[in-house]
Amino acid sequence: VHCKTFHFSSTSGKQWIQVDFQEPHIITGILTQGVPDADRWLTQYAILYSKDGLSFTPYSDKVGGTAKLFKGNADRDSIVKHMLERIIEARYVRIVVVEGGSAGIGLRFNLIGVTGKWAGPAIFRFWWKKQINIEHSGIRIET
Repeated sequence: VHCKTFHFSSTSGKQWIQVDFQEPHIITGILTQGVPDADRWLTQYAILYSKDGLSFTPYSDKVGGTAKLFKGNADRDSIVKHMLERIIEARYVRIVVVEGGSAGIGLRFNLIGVTGKWAGPAIFRFWWKKQINIEHSGIRIET
């Protein structure tokens, strides 16, 4: 996963990072990886999504089901891929920290999906696109 690195300032499990695509996208999966230069990663997380940025729905494998907790990384280098059982359409996607590594929480990630205007699979490398905004709670961003 080649992207900016997100260092969370606390290990309390109350941090999140949010992507605003500026328009709805179909999301089919996620790739995560730890911080390349420190033993910091995300071991468990949840995904929330929204069309309006105000009301967020926790991802679950079934509509109306229990929120799914995703297994994250066990080291700084391996890439963990999760394809969603149920695709979602969202303008906003939020990754919520449930648990981090013993030395701290850090994250690199890609969202996998398609735009409404394009019919093929894609990995959204949002850090390269100026029109996509990133919001966060208590994190430091490094390139």
